Amino acid sequence: MLAKDRAKILFATVTEHAGRWWVSLNIEAPDLHPAHHHRPRDTTDSGGWVGVDRGLSAFAVAATTAGTEVARITDAPKALATGMATQRRLAKSLSRKKKGSHNRRDVAGRLGRHHHRVANVGRHFAHRVSNQLVKTHDRLVIEDLNTAGMLANHRLARSISEAGWAEFARQLHYKQRWRDGQVAVADRWGQTHHNSPRSPDPQAGGRAKNARRQDGSDLGAPPACRGHPSCAGETGLAEAGTDVHTAPAA
Repeated sequence: MLAKDRAKILFATVTEHAGRWWVSLNIEAPDLHPAHHHRPRDTTDSGGWVGVDRGLSAFAVAATTAGTEVARITDAPKALATGMATQRRLAKSLSRKKKGSHNRRDVAGRLGRHHHRVANVGRHFAHRVSNQLVKTHDRLVIEDLNTAGMLANHRLARSISEAGWAEFARQLHYKQRWRDGQVAVADRWGQTHHNSPRSPDPQAGGRAKNARRQDGSDLGAPPACRGHPSCAGETGLAEAGTDVHTAPAA
């Protein structure tokens, strides 16, 4: 785009992070080419919604309102868990170094680079999955997860934090705006919030949950948490007949 004069660099910002230098460019560019936009829908069209259920054993499961599974992402990298031994070794080595010494500075740099790499692996995976969903579906529904409440389960808090559900949802929102698509947020108690006057199917999020739980995809969770809704944001097999939750009595 720069070579064809379709974009202009406004300014550059140089920063240092984890021992490396980065240059961020602020660029003024036109919107995506119309060929990359989703086809406009009629104002009376309320179909085409796809529910996306986020979890741990399967990072994301997408299903239509009819319950047909259209995507299942199970290859999350788990960079934090994989590199935990390295992180612990570096942290222990750092604690044993004299404050202000060159050795402490070197180990701190290595630990910082390790954290940076773990964050980049998760961010790259979220971009890959969000691109896949946004390019193939113009209407998505995601659930407003109670992540803070799930983190109270100390056995799964690390895995939930590593999953990066909030970052994944953020990417879906802005990428759909780029392509003139829609993302609706289904409240945990059944109501749906969205940025369009066209109402999404309130069952879409529930259908995605059913697609996940009916095939027992939560079997990868710890034995004490299998089929338990508070463990990984997934509903147990015993609840497979429900599509949306009802609000608790006041």
